[in-house]
Amino acid sequence: MYTTRVARSYANVRDHFRTEQLSKLWQNVEQDIQRYTGKPLPISLFELRHFDQTNPFLGSSFTPANDAISTLINSLTKRVSASIPGFQHRLLDMIEYHNAFTAYTAWMLLFGTGYRAAWNPLPTFAIFLPSLNLMGISDKDDSDFSHSRIVAVPNVLVSQLNEYKRHLGCLRSLLRVLLPKMCSMIDNIVDVEQNVLSFNHSQATQWYKVIRNSRKEQDPFFFK
Repeated sequence: MYTTRVARSYANVRDHFRTEQLSKLWQNVEQDIQRYTGKPLPISLFELRHFDQTNPFLGSSFTPANDAISTLINSLTKRVSASIPGFQHRLLDMIEYHNAFTAYTAWMLLFGTGYRAAWNPLPTFAIFLPSLNLMGISDKDDSDFSHSRIVAVPNVLVSQLNEYKRHLGCLRSLLRVLLPKMCSMIDNIVDVEQNVLSFNHSQATQWYKVIRNSRKEQDPFFFK
């Protein structure tokens, strides 16, 4: 926590919690020693004291608190519920609902994967593997994909992304006549796996270099 930039930038741990975790760690060590030797350790390996009273946090002060996250989730959820289209499916109502649903899903993706700040957190559904609860991430990457990695995706996020993909499929069906260009764009987003599976290694590499974190290529999270 003291030396790694990532931990200092993307975590915020209260000194009280940190020292209690250290105490718990050393208590486990003492218990393991007792089980191994058959007798209790004559000394204590850790004294629980909260040393720093002036700077009680370790990490970034910009890490959101639980209350702030709960407020954000409630606000996004209310917006989605309030914008559900009526029976007649007016165009403006569908667009408002889509924008609210997109914002809710995008925020869930960021919190659910621990994604660092990037322009495009999910450039394509092709790097999302719901059957394995995995997703490929390539933010701030170089030409050799040195920072590319596979992250575990929580079940609730898998369900949400699958639902969002289904939402896009329904949206293109409803708007095919009114907005054909937009629906053609959605076709490329939803049906991307069919195209990518036909690529060879060099084609897939070139395609991914273009699509990852691109500010020009259309990603699944778009607003109208």
